[in-house]
Order: sequence, then structure tokens, then C-alpha cells
Amino acid sequence: QACTNAFTLTKPTRTGYTFTGYKKSQSASSELVFEASGAAASGSTLLFTANDTTIYAHWSANPYEVTANANSGSIPATTGWTGSGNTAKKTVYYDSTYSTLPAPTRTGYSFTGWYTSTTGGSKIETTTVVKTAAAHTIYARWSAVSYTLTANANAGAGDQPLHRESVFLERAIASERVRLAMGLNIRPIQTRHLMTE
Repeated sequence: QACTNAFTLTKPTRTGYTFTGYKKSQSASSELVFEASGAAASGSTLLFTANDTTIYAHWSANPYEVTANANSGSIPATTGWTGSGNTAKKTVYYDSTYSTLPAPTRTGYSFTGWYTSTTGGSKIETTTVVKTAAAHTIYARWSAVSYTLTANANAGAGDQPLHRESVFLERAIASERVRLAMGLNIRPIQTRHLMTE
């Protein structure tokens, strides 16, 4: 006989998913026999016999909002994302990949990737599978670019007094390194000798 609403089943749970009901098989197109509420589906043709019967839970992956935080950088307009500048947002689905990710920029820094926290955490790539069952934020990570500052002697001579002048200048620059931004590296230089001994 056809299944009636005489009883209900306890709804199962699954992280990152919403229960959509029990069906006669694992196929999404198979007959629904119990609703998402756990109540028997109206008009189900499931026959209860003396044999054991298996019905299968079906699920729908939950959507979650992910926010990309540029972490002092700037996010350009990116396909699939809403917003630009310091933050952008996108809807992702549990157990699916993050797919397209923004490519932020920051003056004086190289972008090293998206991570689940500003320090430590896990790296997020386009192929990373969503395993956070809640709205969450990913953070841009940066590496300071190293520059070389070269001072040109501009035709300065190379006699002994000039050599001492170069040593003095090198020491002076070394003492100022702590005030140079972004890890500038100073190379030893020579300058034109302006005073004689």
C-alpha cells in the first residue's frame, strides 16, 4: 500500500548541508518518500513488505559568504566577486572549490596568497575545497620587496683620499640603514674627493 503520514522520521544532520528528504535510491531523480520535515511524502508509492527496505537521505550543499580582506592592499574588480578596494565578497558552497580568487596589489610588496588568518592559518587557492560551514574571511598575505639603492660616483677619481672619503660615506650610510624603508640594501660607493689632506 502507499505510504501515508502516519509517522515521521528523525531528520539526519550533516555538516555544511541541508537535509532535503529521503528517497528510494541515491539518485537525485528517484522518488521522494519522506519530506525534509521527516514526514512521509504524500502519494509515495513505496511498498512496505516483509523484506528490509533502505531509503536514502538526500542533501543540498549550504551557501556561505566569504569575504576577501586585502590586508592593507587593494582588490581590483574580480569576476564573481562583489566589491573592490579593501574587501570583496562572494558566495561559495560547502564541499565546492573557491574557484576564482582576486589578485590584490600593494605598493612595495609582493602578494604571496590568500590565507584563513593574517598570520599562520591555511592557504586558500582556487582549487581549495570549502570546509568552513559558516561565513568566513580570507586574508591577503604580503612579502616586502627588497630594493637595491646604488649611488653613482659620477666620474669621481679613485685616489687614496677619495678611497677614505668612500669609507666615510659607506659608514654614514650604514648608520642610517635603520631609517630606510622596505629593507633597502646599500652598496659601497665612492664619491668625488672634495677636500685634500
